[in-house]
Amino acid sequence: MSSVPKSRLDCAQLRWQCDPNLFSFETTAELEITDSLVGQETARDALLFGIECLAHGQNVYVRGPRGTGRITMVRQLLRQLQMKTKKKRDRCFVNNFLKPDRPRLITLPPGTANEFRKAMYEFADFVGKDLRKLLDTEPLLSQREAAKERIHTSARRLSDPLEARLANAGLALVSIPQGPTVIFPLVDGEPIPPDQLKTLIAQGKVSGELLENYERQLPNFQKEVERISREIGQVYREGKREIDSLKQMAARALLGAITGSILMRFNQPEVKKFIDEAVQDVIENQLESEEEEDGEADLDALYGVNIVLTHTESELAPVVEEVVPNVINLLGTVDLTFAGEQAVSDFRGIRAGGISRVNAHPPHETTGNRAPGNGLHASLRGGPTRADRC
Repeated sequence: MSSVPKSRLDCAQLRWQCDPNLFSFETTAELEITDSLVGQETARDALLFGIECLAHGQNVYVRGPRGTGRITMVRQLLRQLQMKTKKKRDRCFVNNFLKPDRPRLITLPPGTANEFRKAMYEFADFVGKDLRKLLDTEPLLSQREAAKERIHTSARRLSDPLEARLANAGLALVSIPQGPTVIFPLVDGEPIPPDQLKTLIAQGKVSGELLENYERQLPNFQKEVERISREIGQVYREGKREIDSLKQMAARALLGAITGSILMRFNQPEVKKFIDEAVQDVIENQLESEEEEDGEADLDALYGVNIVLTHTESELAPVVEEVVPNVINLLGTVDLTFAGEQAVSDFRGIRAGGISRVNAHPPHETTGNRAPGNGLHASLRGGPTRADRC
């Protein structure tokens, strides 16, 4: 075994000293101030390539000990490069009237989502405050009243001849509230129930011939009354459809003045589909008078807009710094509310995560039975992910 040579060192050799001759300045006051990172040229070049490369699925992972300037370098480069993009979009969720548990995503040009939300707020405000009042003004009211008069005339044309024959026979038609139309005998020109007639006969106040006449003629008239009642019922049903149609046509015209301006500003197909469904919902569910409603509808839950991503019209690419990159912060979540003891949610509870805010792609979904990392990796690769609560 060879011995290791030993050397004695003096104290001056035990510490490193910087050679002043390496520098071209006398003091640091002569140097220009810089905000760039010193001593990380290779890392900076790699990061610069990663940021400027527009290849699909391009991502950069920066690692290193604390205090080495990783985050500082990334911030500086992003600030210096001022990357631009033409792919920025505003994104919002709205009600899906056919499938409320599957809200509809609407994608808009950058900086326009707030304008769209305001337009739909004005639409809902008009439906809630003004639409019914306008439908009850002239000439719309007169049109419906004229239709009602035509319906009553048609019904009387069917019932008047029957009532005349009944009167000649000492009988009369009586409409019972919430019940059928029945035939009563006439006593001194007034219709009375058969049981009351029997009582009057027992008291000797009227002749028993009235009851005999009633019971003899009732079967003959009963079938005719039933037939006429069916025909009159059909007249009123068709009349109601006519009145409803007049009301709906007027409502569509009034709503069209509002929705037309919205569609001129936002001509995206998904906006048109949402507007069409909103108008149809108003026609089917919001035209009844306030007295006929069971309760006031939550119009914001029907026609509101939940903005999950909005930008300025600048072409600068968005930058999002997420210090806690968990599943919720990256992929988003859905806020719950409680109806009694039951947890419920709708489009208004959707919250976007960091990946959506940088506009990597539309808000995705992530399944509860997948590992969070898998969902993140799929999103970073640009593939679809699903976000369902478990």
